[in-house]
Amino acid sequence: MIVYAIQTNESLFETTTTLDGVGHVLRFKRIARSDRWVMDIINADGVLVAAGLRLVHRIDLTEGYVSRGVPGGAFRVISITQEEGPVTTDALGSTASLAYADLNDLEGIEFTTQFVAQEGVVT
Repeated sequence: MIVYAIQTNESLFETTTTLDGVGHVLRFKRIARSDRWVMDIINADGVLVAAGLRLVHRIDLTEGYVSRGVPGGAFRVISITQEEGPVTTDALGSTASLAYADLNDLEGIEFTTQFVAQEGVVT
């Protein structure tokens, strides 16, 4: 599992990562008007495969997008406060983190805050 450290002091942040063995770029945008974060996923060929995915606590953010070229693993927001609903701009990086589990690792994984402390953080 990968846990991402999002640069919350910036309104636009990109990181290059490997998802299910393939290179991708994740782009995070802070939407000030709604006090929320969204994520775009760009594949190794530079093609935008998912845009404007709202970061929401405790759901698989990319479920239903795999047929569009999105990796088959799961993105979830892990919150130490067990919040629900959209992630506010203040919460990401302080009480909430974004985690990704590769498709091969999904079986038996429970997304909890313990992974934030145990797994490597990508910045």
